[in-house]
Amino acid sequence: MPQEITIPRLGWSMEEATFSSWHKSDGDLVAAGDALFTLESDKATQDIDAIDGGVLRWLPDSPKAGDLVRVGQCVGYLTVPGESWPPGPATAAANQSTAVTLPTQSIVQEAHPNSIEDSRDATAPAIPAAGSAPNSQSNVSTPTSIPAPRISPRALRAANDLGVDWRGLRGTGRTGRIRERDVRLAASSSSGPSSTLRATATSSLRQKIADRLVASLRDSAPVTLHTTVDATQLVAWRDHLKSNPGSPGNPTPSYSDLLVHLTAKALAIHPVLNARWEDSGLNVFQNIHIGIAVDTEVGLLVPVVRNVPSLDLPTLARTTQDLIQRTRARKLAPDEMRGGTFTLTNLGAFGIDAFTPILNAPECGILGIGRIQRRPAVVNDQILPRDQMTLSLTFDHRALDGAPAARFLQTVARLIETAFPS
Repeated sequence: MPQEITIPRLGWSMEEATFSSWHKSDGDLVAAGDALFTLESDKATQDIDAIDGGVLRWLPDSPKAGDLVRVGQCVGYLTVPGESWPPGPATAAANQSTAVTLPTQSIVQEAHPNSIEDSRDATAPAIPAAGSAPNSQSNVSTPTSIPAPRISPRALRAANDLGVDWRGLRGTGRTGRIRERDVRLAASSSSGPSSTLRATATSSLRQKIADRLVASLRDSAPVTLHTTVDATQLVAWRDHLKSNPGSPGNPTPSYSDLLVHLTAKALAIHPVLNARWEDSGLNVFQNIHIGIAVDTEVGLLVPVVRNVPSLDLPTLARTTQDLIQRTRARKLAPDEMRGGTFTLTNLGAFGIDAFTPILNAPECGILGIGRIQRRPAVVNDQILPRDQMTLSLTFDHRALDGAPAARFLQTVARLIETAFPS
């Protein structure tokens, strides 16, 4: 008896996702554990596996690449080899009591509150095409309707970002598929001196970040402390690591790597910052899992480096490099963005001196890193050029008071100023 294949929930707040591609064709024999299709959720691209074996059968309106799909939506069936398809009326009625939903995937870590996208407003559900399912050999017919244009995932994201209604575009790809260049051309052709600006539709990730920004400010008592630190020894330390790379294949630790390493040391001394304010109240953790804010084309995401004190610098550098690359490629597993106890965000590369980070709720602390700049400083009654940087600590005043937070920031500053003794 045919078993339904439905869209699983990849995160507790997920209601929709973008269908990326099928890995099996209509009529293919599928084994349990085979990848059936790929979904693009708010923060990750994930393969969805079959939990049973059988023959894959698409529906006449089975989703295509770029289609928006809903949690629980039926996208196909698994049938017993040799079973007739499509089912007759009696079989179809019996299917209602034998539907099998793919297992819910692990919950995706909440999007970082400093930045969020909703393709909901920019995309319409696919319109069933006449005839068989995409690339299908089935002879099942459906009422004649207008076929929805096919659009690549990159083009769909660009349409969401630029506020372009892609459904009326003519695609230049194979079989008329809409490509990113088609979307950008449409956007540029509509923007001239006589054009008026209009609101841009938000994607689901953008919307979720917006929701979490508001929730973080509403549900916490954020306070930000700023301090300027002498980073001369930190610069000397990194210069030393660059000139002594160590084992082949090991990346040179970045400034962010060094600061994650030093921040973990400070958190071990001041564990009240290594905490989350959750429904049960304040939970202080022994293990130190530091999230690193990563800028991507879809928004700011936060992969988590786990058990930082247990990692030596080469391992830490390899770990962060791998996490950053897979975050930008949207190849992270959902669990890799969950469970952080503290977050570090670095805007120094953009020439920013100081800023006010927003808490990555429910965490109780986030450390903002400004640029390193050589400035005149008074050292032993002499004015000398020194490398300096600004640290910005936002903490939840519900969890701790200003003095303990200031002592933590003092410890971070001291560790930076003595990072590489000369």
